[in-house]
Amino acid sequence: MEINYRFFRADSDAEIKQWLDLYQVCFQRTVHHEFWHWIHMENPFYTKTRPLIFIAEAENRIAGSVSLIPSPLQVTAKREHDLLNACLLCKAMVHPEYRGRGIFSSLLRDAIEHSKRDGYDLIMTFSNNAYSYQGFVQEGFQYVTDIIQSKYYISAEGLSRKYIAALPGQMRRHINNSLSQIYSLSHHAVHDSFRIQYDDISVVTEEINRIHFSGHSGEGIFGGRTPDFIRWRLSCDGICFRCLSLWDNKEMLAYLIIGFPDGGKSALIADLFAQDNDESLILILVGKATAILEKDHFDSVWTYLLDRNWKLSRIFSLRHGFIRRTSRTENNAKLRFLCYPLKDPLCDVDFSDKNQWNIQSVDSCMFWI
Repeated sequence: MEINYRFFRADSDAEIKQWLDLYQVCFQRTVHHEFWHWIHMENPFYTKTRPLIFIAEAENRIAGSVSLIPSPLQVTAKREHDLLNACLLCKAMVHPEYRGRGIFSSLLRDAIEHSKRDGYDLIMTFSNNAYSYQGFVQEGFQYVTDIIQSKYYISAEGLSRKYIAALPGQMRRHINNSLSQIYSLSHHAVHDSFRIQYDDISVVTEEINRIHFSGHSGEGIFGGRTPDFIRWRLSCDGICFRCLSLWDNKEMLAYLIIGFPDGGKSALIADLFAQDNDESLILILVGKATAILEKDHFDSVWTYLLDRNWKLSRIFSLRHGFIRRTSRTENNAKLRFLCYPLKDPLCDVDFSDKNQWNIQSVDSCMFWI
């Protein structure tokens, strides 16, 4: 059987429908046409080719596909800032009837070679099963770290209903008392000298850009936070984003961005940042955010973290009401983060060192939809 490898035709409604149908078959989830158009066509960071979707065609239908989504990275080293043209490789899929024929590896090689020619610096990706992980490693991707999910139930009662409702009465009462004590510690009062703002993203876009390039972020690899990136990245149809920020006089010290999916009662901490990684500032914002969500009758709030930042891991832990676990898929495979440098050398950092990375949910979560 002949398999033809080529670019996806974004001007073909029939081809878009085939791609959406293939996604449904491979992941048992639905992607709406509006989301597809936003993620592939409205992204402002393409260097040349738009969109970067590679397909394998067999018997006049799409048998496999890999997508590259431009997602810039800021690298800070020796007090210098570099903005990399990075891509997130996602939506890698092969129809079950065509697996085991080398389609995935061929698509990966096409994506790598073309992204080099288009001038990109780095590819990032997430692997959620052993097959894809092995394929990425064989093609030269470097394993960085696992992904950790932390979920906070807005009230101790909600956490109790989720995890301990089936326990015997005396044990349940004892655990409920402990949970109530934990929750009493998880809300932090704001110091008198700080000012809290709760705004639409557009109000604080320029200030977020300034804080990330001010030298207070420390050294490492960060998700791009330019105004153009924020305007696109936090404009996904169906999700409302709000920014909770903490100020000292006229200077922003920290911020936390919350996403509210339409019709849902579980919110997402899409991004958070504090100058000099000040843990106390993050704790204040997390406590304030959960109080706002409780008032708005949300059930829970969650976030994803790279398994490397011990300060954030300590905040998003049971001590502050968060259930922390290694994210796994339905087949119990770990969710791994990998990267592939396309140029050598790129800059004075080791991309395979997990301690260099400091990206948060804004760089990853929504691409798993």
